[in-house]
Amino acid sequence: MDTKDALIESLQNIDNEDFIKNLLTTVRQFNEGKNIFDTLKQTQDELQSQQIQKEKFFNIVSYELGSPLNSLKSMADFVMMDVATIEDNMVVESVKMLYAQIEKIQLQMGNLIAWSNLAINNYSFQPELLDVREVVEKAQENYQKLASTKSVELLVEAMPEALYAKADGQFLQLVVNNLVSNAVKFSRKNDTVTVSAIKTPHKTVLVAVKDTGIGIGKAKLENLFNPARKATQKGTANENGYGIGLLTAKSILVLHNTELMVQSEQGSGSTFSFELPAE
Repeated sequence: MDTKDALIESLQNIDNEDFIKNLLTTVRQFNEGKNIFDTLKQTQDELQSQQIQKEKFFNIVSYELGSPLNSLKSMADFVMMDVATIEDNMVVESVKMLYAQIEKIQLQMGNLIAWSNLAINNYSFQPELLDVREVVEKAQENYQKLASTKSVELLVEAMPEALYAKADGQFLQLVVNNLVSNAVKFSRKNDTVTVSAIKTPHKTVLVAVKDTGIGIGKAKLENLFNPARKATQKGTANENGYGIGLLTAKSILVLHNTELMVQSEQGSGSTFSFELPAE
C-alpha cells in the first residue's frame, strides 16, 4: 500500500467529521496550496536521507576512529607492562591517566554505536548458549588496569565450573563491561568492586556487580534510566559521562527479556544485577 492509499484508509476510519474538516483546513494552510501527497512524499524522502546520513556517521565513528584507538590501546598496554620500572612519578601518573582515558573512549564509542543501532533497529541479535564465566572474567581483564589506576580492588567471586546461559555474546559482554566500568568510576581509593555469577534455584543465571563506592541518592536513582535527564553524576576522579552506558545495558537486556535491577544508597555503594535463562 502506497502513502496515498494508507492515508485515505486512515481518514476513512475516523468517525469525527469536524476533526477531518479541521485537519484538511490545517493541511491546506500549512501547505499553501501544495498537494498533500507530494508534501508527504517530500517529507518521507527527507527522513530517509537523514537516516542514511546518520548511519554513515556512525560507520565513520566505528571504523575510522576504532582502528586508531585500538592501536593506541595496544601501545598503552605495552607501556603499562613496564610502568613499575619508571622512576619518575609524574610520568607514571601521566601514563595511567592516558590508559584510563583510552579505555573510557573505547567503551563510550562502543556504547554510542550500540545505543544508536538499537534505537533504529539496525542490529543482529543472535542468542546462543555460552559460558557466563568467560564474559565475567573478560570484563575483569578489561578493567583491572583501570581499577588499579584508582587504587580500586576489582574481584571476581568464585563461580561454578559450569555456568551456561542463553544470550548474545557480544551484547552480553558490553553489558558486563559497562557495569564494571561504572562501578569503578564511582568507587574511591581502597574501595572494592565485586563481580559474581551464580545459578539460581529457578533456573536462571544471576550476574551482579557490587561496589562499595559513593552510591546513588534516592532522587537520582528514580531518574537513572531517563534518557532526557540533563546531567549525570561525576565519578570519584571527576570523570564525566552522559549515562549512555547504563541506557545501552538496559536496552540490551530488554532484548534478552530481562531487566537491569539496581540497589543503591548514598554513601553505601551500589549493586547492579540481571538474570538470564540458564541451560
